[in-house]
Amino acid sequence: MSKIIVFILAGHFSSLMAIALQDPAIVVVPDTQLSYYTRYSDEICQFPEVADSEFQWIEDNRASLSAWLHLGDIVHLNDRLEEWECASDSVSLVSPSLPCALAVGNHDLVHPRDTTNFNAYFPSARFESQPWYGGHFGSLNDNHFIAFTDQGQDFVVVALAWNPVDEAYDWAKSIFESYQDHFGILVQHAYIRSDKSWYPQGLKTHSHLQDVSNLRLIFCGHDIEGYPGPNPGVLAESVVTEFIEGKPRYIILSNYQNIWPGGAVWLRINRFTNNMRRLEVSTYSPWLDESRTGSDSDFSLNLGVRGDVNTDGSVNIHDLLSLLTTWGDCVNCLQDVNGDGAVGVLDLLALLGNIRRFLRGFACLLIFESNRSMVAALITNSR
Repeated sequence: MSKIIVFILAGHFSSLMAIALQDPAIVVVPDTQLSYYTRYSDEICQFPEVADSEFQWIEDNRASLSAWLHLGDIVHLNDRLEEWECASDSVSLVSPSLPCALAVGNHDLVHPRDTTNFNAYFPSARFESQPWYGGHFGSLNDNHFIAFTDQGQDFVVVALAWNPVDEAYDWAKSIFESYQDHFGILVQHAYIRSDKSWYPQGLKTHSHLQDVSNLRLIFCGHDIEGYPGPNPGVLAESVVTEFIEGKPRYIILSNYQNIWPGGAVWLRINRFTNNMRRLEVSTYSPWLDESRTGSDSDFSLNLGVRGDVNTDGSVNIHDLLSLLTTWGDCVNCLQDVNGDGAVGVLDLLALLGNIRRFLRGFACLLIFESNRSMVAALITNSR
């Protein structure tokens, strides 16, 4: 009988391992505006095939993806319907069964909040037949949310428009609170700059949502290194770390709009591993069939307990050793507990603050081990 039980348990364990290997993954699509830019013609988008390659890749890999999110600035000239047509055609390459959310950027509206064309091409009616579409604030699709489950993990994503009305913040907070047991993600076009400082609307959003405990990731675009200035760069990548109730929250900036051709060359692929304790971020271009390397483009972040460097679910001596052997500059690395770009004394103190529970357990284990022979003798004599 015992052999049969062991066999059944082993088989069950193998099936659980197979499920765990299929990690949830969310693709982020940064600013696509220059793919559709009609600067040289009133009718022809510049490089729609570049953006098409991104959305076709999403469709081709749909079976292994949980959702895709657009960071806004879908088009460049909001009043050119040709650009909206190109963008709509690109999005149509992806099956509507895959959950998606699209943030409204500053190029997608007429200031301050006229989103007529966005709502003509991406209205709620385009998505509301899908089970993952949650709803929208007010009568327009400017601010909307989606909710879905993949590999047993529940997600809720709120997309906030550029410069939303104050009531939209309260609505967003109520959505996260209504889905308290879901992993919360916010998408808003402008939030932080490449130097990690706040955009005004990012700071305003932060003031409204900073105490939302299940808001764990914020994705944004818009900014370019050196902008505004005489010599702006071609891209922006940055990560800001916050902490809410002992767990990290990350603001991840991604924008490649000035990279030739068409700007929309790179996707951010966010894979949730180690039972949602680690986020592995990679940057890939279907158009070039290349991956970006470097600590700003290819990195892992801890989603679990603060100081769990190895993302195994507990803070222990292995995390401490890993931190000590990575001392010094370390951008976007797991050992950088405080997210300041280097591993130092503050990271050590943060880790030690959580390692005390492990040390108490370790001390109890030592006491047990030291008295094991005595316990064994007592059991033997009692028979």
